[in-house]
Amino acid sequence: HILKNFTEYFSSVDSLFTIGYLLEDRGHPQNAVHCYRHSLARVPQEYKHVVLTNLAGLLFSTETIDDALTVMQDSIELEPKDPDSNFFIANLYVIKVSLYVYMVSII
Repeated sequence: HILKNFTEYFSSVDSLFTIGYLLEDRGHPQNAVHCYRHSLARVPQEYKHVVLTNLAGLLFSTETIDDALTVMQDSIELEPKDPDSNFFIANLYVIKVSLYVYMVSII
């Protein structure tokens, strides 16, 4: 109920993004994902990659690498020359390949 009241009261993009960040920082990843997704619906196109990159970071921290990769691919499509996004997606691919190699090696 609290999250619903927050998102209704703070309907601006900045507020939703900030609440998402704070929820993530305080250990409430599912609620943070909810806020990031709501802010995506309202953020101007030129800033969507920022929200997507933060969402991907959150998904990665909750060990959902495939979801993080999907979100980062969307971010890269919007802003292909952003060095931070490119570095992050490269690291996600390295981690995914490393996990695959590890899993194959223990079988």
